[in-house]
Amino acid sequence: MNDEEFKAIGDRIRELGSMTLHGPPPQKTFYALMTDAVALLSEVERLRADNEELHRLRERLAELLTGVANGLKGEPPELVMHDWSDLPELAAKTATDLATTTALLEQARRKES
Repeated sequence: MNDEEFKAIGDRIRELGSMTLHGPPPQKTFYALMTDAVALLSEVERLRADNEELHRLRERLAELLTGVANGLKGEPPELVMHDWSDLPELAAKTATDLATTTALLEQARRKES
């Protein structure tokens, strides 16, 4: 359901509210609004399911980032979490340091041979 459809249903519900002040709404309008209500309930259920899925995804990504941070920075003190904002730079530096160390080690092995 897009924003325009959602707004149109809201407008029809407000219209029904003003109609009921002057007597019962026409049966056709009532059934149309019931159809809209069912559509709204379906949309609410879809949004709830999406929200739950996004929550599970966020939790999994948080676990992954925590693992990466702990792997690169060491285990934090109890009840403390590492900051994640510097992880890209720290991972890049670690990869560069590893490449440099590997190259130096290979160079030292060649000299010994």
